[in-house]
Amino acid sequence: MNRGTRLEALAAALCLLVVSAPGTAQDSEWPVTTGDKGGQRYSSLDQIDAGNVGDLEIAWRWSSPDNVAVAEDRRLRSRRMQPGGHQVTPIKIGNRLYATTGLSQVAALDPGTGETKWVYDPESYDAGRPTNLGFVHRGASYWPGRPAADGVDALPARLFYGTGDARLLAVDPLTGEPVGSFGDGGAVDLISGLRREVKRRRAYAVSSPVMVCRDTVIVGASISDAPNHPDAPPGDVRGFDPVTGELRWTFHSIPEPGEFGHETWENDSWQYTGNANVWTLITADEDLGLVYLP
Repeated sequence: MNRGTRLEALAAALCLLVVSAPGTAQDSEWPVTTGDKGGQRYSSLDQIDAGNVGDLEIAWRWSSPDNVAVAEDRRLRSRRMQPGGHQVTPIKIGNRLYATTGLSQVAALDPGTGETKWVYDPESYDAGRPTNLGFVHRGASYWPGRPAADGVDALPARLFYGTGDARLLAVDPLTGEPVGSFGDGGAVDLISGLRREVKRRRAYAVSSPVMVCRDTVIVGASISDAPNHPDAPPGDVRGFDPVTGELRWTFHSIPEPGEFGHETWENDSWQYTGNANVWTLITADEDLGLVYLP
């Protein structure tokens, strides 16, 4: 099986349960990569069970737009630049599935037919191969927008995801166009906002879904695991305004003066030590307004 075929087959397998199990509108939603913000991966749908799972048939197949990109761009055909395995879990909002790809593209699909409705390609691969596992991505996140209130206009929904070249993107879920009012033309540069200059830009990327909690977009990072360098990027976790892209807060995983645990970093090692990053899935409690950083 070649790489393109593998991307197609895995995407179909991931989507199969979603398109095969009817239920109420709320039950059939999958608004977060893990089903809910607590990471439970639980669905109350019960049409598929141990007695009939063996009778399932593939309803449709979907080919990742990465296959098109590889066919059209010879740079992506080298062993180093080829996209990795398709690791994304699509989210489902209403009558759409949204899936990211290893090349940091995002696509909207019809869950009933598998038809691609739109694809947005930020061309993040122009920056070269991302750190660690290379061209791998695990999903987008959804912000439902805000209703009109107190004379303030309503704000439409947005999709958010980080890229292999370390940008936070906001995309219109209806059209697939970047939200121009967010950051700089729909993107926030995650390198420029770090607490110190990062010389090794390709050592920093985003490969897992961001978390949206209480109108804040929370972003971790994938940072090069090896070899270790004294100037490695810091693994700070940051929260951004979903409307403007402005930085709201920064959690220093390596504490600065006055922060809890700072005194344990001897010989001023906190000043130059990097990593200590959150590359994997963040969970959240919307009621408490807390995020949990693994």
